[in-house]
Amino acid sequence: MVSEEFKKLYNNLNPSQKEAVDSIEGAVMVIAGPGTGKTQILTLRIANILLKTQINPENILALTFTEAASFEMRKRLLSIIGNDAYRVEITTFHSFCNNLIKQYQEEFAHIIASVNINEIEQLQIIEQCLNSLSLKILRPLGDTKYYLKPLLNAINELKRENISPKLLEKALEDFKKNLDETSDLYHEKGAHKGKMKSIYQKSYKDLEKNQELLMVFKAYQKKLFENKKYDYNDMLLEVIQKLMQQQYLLQLLQEKFQYFLVDEHQDTNAAQNKIVELLCDYFENPNLFVVGDEKQAIFRFQGATLENFLYFKKLYPEARLINLSENYRSTQTILNATHSVINNNPKLIQVLSKKEGLIKKALHKEEKIQVVGLSSPDLEYLWVGEEIKRLRDSLSGHKIAVLARNNKDLDPLVSIFDHLNIPYIVESDRNILDDLDIQKLILLLRVISDPLKNRNEYVKKALLLDCFKIQPIDVFKLIRAAYEKKLFIWDIINDEKMLDELSLKSKKEIKNFADLFANQEKGLIKKTMNKRLDGIFVETLNRSGLMKRILEKQHGQEILNRIKQLYDEVGNEIKKNPLFSLSDFLKYIDLLEENNISLKQNAHIIPENIVRLMTVHKSKGLEFDYVFVINAYDGHWGNSRKRGSIFHIPCGQLGLRLDQELGNEQNSDERRLFYVALTRARKKIFLSYSLTSQDGREQIPSQFISEIPEKFIEKADVVKFEKDLLNHQEKLLELNKEDANKKSLLLSKTYIAELFRRQGLSVSALNNYIECPWKFFFLNLLRLPEVISDSGLFGNAVHFALNQYIISLKKKTANENLLLKFFKEELLRQPIDEKDINSFLERGEKALKGYYKEQIKFWNKDVVSELDIRGVNINNDVVLNGKIDMIEPIGKNLFNVYDFKTGEPKSRDVIEGNTKTSNGNYKRQLIFYKILLDNFKNGFFKMQNGIIEFIEPNEKEIYKHEVFLIAKEETDQLLKQIVDVGNQIINFSFLNTNCDDKECKYCKLRSFM
Repeated sequence: MVSEEFKKLYNNLNPSQKEAVDSIEGAVMVIAGPGTGKTQILTLRIANILLKTQINPENILALTFTEAASFEMRKRLLSIIGNDAYRVEITTFHSFCNNLIKQYQEEFAHIIASVNINEIEQLQIIEQCLNSLSLKILRPLGDTKYYLKPLLNAINELKRENISPKLLEKALEDFKKNLDETSDLYHEKGAHKGKMKSIYQKSYKDLEKNQELLMVFKAYQKKLFENKKYDYNDMLLEVIQKLMQQQYLLQLLQEKFQYFLVDEHQDTNAAQNKIVELLCDYFENPNLFVVGDEKQAIFRFQGATLENFLYFKKLYPEARLINLSENYRSTQTILNATHSVINNNPKLIQVLSKKEGLIKKALHKEEKIQVVGLSSPDLEYLWVGEEIKRLRDSLSGHKIAVLARNNKDLDPLVSIFDHLNIPYIVESDRNILDDLDIQKLILLLRVISDPLKNRNEYVKKALLLDCFKIQPIDVFKLIRAAYEKKLFIWDIINDEKMLDELSLKSKKEIKNFADLFANQEKGLIKKTMNKRLDGIFVETLNRSGLMKRILEKQHGQEILNRIKQLYDEVGNEIKKNPLFSLSDFLKYIDLLEENNISLKQNAHIIPENIVRLMTVHKSKGLEFDYVFVINAYDGHWGNSRKRGSIFHIPCGQLGLRLDQELGNEQNSDERRLFYVALTRARKKIFLSYSLTSQDGREQIPSQFISEIPEKFIEKADVVKFEKDLLNHQEKLLELNKEDANKKSLLLSKTYIAELFRRQGLSVSALNNYIECPWKFFFLNLLRLPEVISDSGLFGNAVHFALNQYIISLKKKTANENLLLKFFKEELLRQPIDEKDINSFLERGEKALKGYYKEQIKFWNKDVVSELDIRGVNINNDVVLNGKIDMIEPIGKNLFNVYDFKTGEPKSRDVIEGNTKTSNGNYKRQLIFYKILLDNFKNGFFKMQNGIIEFIEPNEKEIYKHEVFLIAKEETDQLLKQIVDVGNQIINFSFLNTNCDDKECKYCKLRSFM
């Protein structure tokens, strides 16, 4: 029986939509652009199948890309066919496979008996593989984990492409054979005659790396099997394997499912496509209906490629192709503008979709796209906030969205919206570990787990947390006293006399802190020693005052959701291992952070009348009246400098074409993302960007904005508005200062100035300040401990050996063996992982032997090692200090100045900071040393040359050094910068500023205060 709802909805369809709904037999591909009613035709088609055939709802399989899409489709189907909607199999690919495994457990005995592992456990297994295999490339010295995450990504990608170790091995063999048989491997004439061409050298290097990838892939799969574990992608691969091996199982499914629908087909990957292909291969022309839009393919990082969309047409050449061209969402202005943008992508896919753009069917008033360029990022965010506030006077907030390229772009808007009292919600896959309150909780757990680590490293940071209400200046006094007296900070806190001597304003609060953690009966450290982790979690949250602070916050509920999610994560780990301890949990958190793995925030229930802030990826499938796309500047949207792929798989030997024939135009992916962002809008789009970056560099609008014809754009005149906004910004900054000062109880300028005057400025401190003032603040002023990397410890051992060798020169006992002895003894004293110590020892001995022959044996006994210069006054406020590795006399009062460096030798351009990724720290160091020497002992030590001396050879086994003659202009310029930096520190003018690095841990530490 036909429902009235079906009749009403069907009669409202346009001819193309009706064709899609009525074409229930055979293979059908629908190109459904944004706003063309994709979900509507999917649900109506299911209803139509049930109406016109004798099959049951259980005989229909609808596969979706997300759980949200499955939910939305079933919800709509319920309104059309009633309770039969529950009987239709509407599911994601992974849920389908999971249900299949549960239903036919005897066929999936291995995976049923295995445990599904998370990303961290995958990395741990890969690390075990790296440590057990003999690898030349994928386990480099100094950073043995460098390839850990890339290896995981590569293995996941291979699995998504349905490539087994066996298939990869065959592909690499074929690739090597073809490469070996290449006729023009070598240059036949010219300067490089007889040498292999660089393109083939690279191919052989890629091959060697891929062969090691294969070794890891095999070992990884073997460990999974032996330990009865499987990963996320194995579920699909296991189903594919069984369907290919067990014909009866495949036949059962083919008899059950007679109609197949696939949503968002452009986002499927090869493994998912293989499942569909297997289910349909019984039928010559299967009842397979796929819906998608190649212009909206934005999930290629999950294995989706444009070829996977085209594969359907290749597999079923007689398939009916239907284009939906009528848009029920946006204005024609938006449709024409977005079509102009996406038309700049390669055109090889136009066999699928019409060249013409979409046609408006919505009745919205036509408005041009507003493009707004503001002077600075701060003004851009303020403008967005003010414009949204104006719109909300006449609109419901949920009709407005702010879309960003990534999660970090949204962070500055939060404080703006708070100040303007705009209700909002941030919807993203952001890492819950980035939440400040979660970071505070984890820090407290670290205090409990290891209160003495690195001379109370965690305790010092915890004292700054706002929940303890300790004045920061008192914390600084405690840290300073502990440093000067060479005591643990606990020793200071527990000594009444020493506390009194410091004249603390927060003595009571400090004692409360000590009591909370260190009380012998009720302290958290004592009470939680033998307590379950979940109990420790809750008790710490409550007793520390964190819960109270969270509940007081405007967005406390969101924070509590994230706290709960972390608590659930603890519960999941305890389920796997009842003995999972606090130490285990913190190691787990460390591994997440080290490998840049997110605990992605769960989806929100969206309140009414609220502005929605999200990434473009998160906005897929949504629509809003007004859409703000922020940070639309060149290099951020388009023309971005992305790191190239680490592994280059030989696609041809695997039968994969990927996207090579579709063109590799750099901006194609980015342009599709921009297209998706713009097509979320019903009525109007606002594109904003800033003319300068946070560090003052000029910016231009995104290339994609220039691809929108001028007739569709209105450029906002912001001259007057920006003047008002600048005034407003000053008020905001003043307000923020007051708020910050209230929280931090006035970080004392006087105290900081005095501390700086006493400690002085070294070149490393100067470099830290230039990188981030808060890095300087915490590392150089407060001297919070910083863990030295293994490579850093190795460098220290080399420096120690060279210094001791120079000392022995004067005793006439120096020789190569003594140099190596100094190095080995010092290296073995370093806390380097036992499994890596021999590698570092071998590396250091090899480097020093070669360097001895090249340089050291020619040193004379008059060289001076580690010349320590302190107390060089530049003015009343700035005092310079420094230690020079070696100076060599070359004439009367003339010296060459040496600075030793371990690691890969750097080019002259890198040393001088003339490349995009270099900072000029090495050259600045030499200039700083010249300033020191010019002002030390009345200029007795006159610096002739500054020499950067690399102790380790380059890849050609050549030892390098770079010699610089420092000009007066360079010292004058650096002196001016030193004075400017000194003034900024004395005046504490960086109090309310952050550096440009959004991930800066020192700026995050500042935000705790």
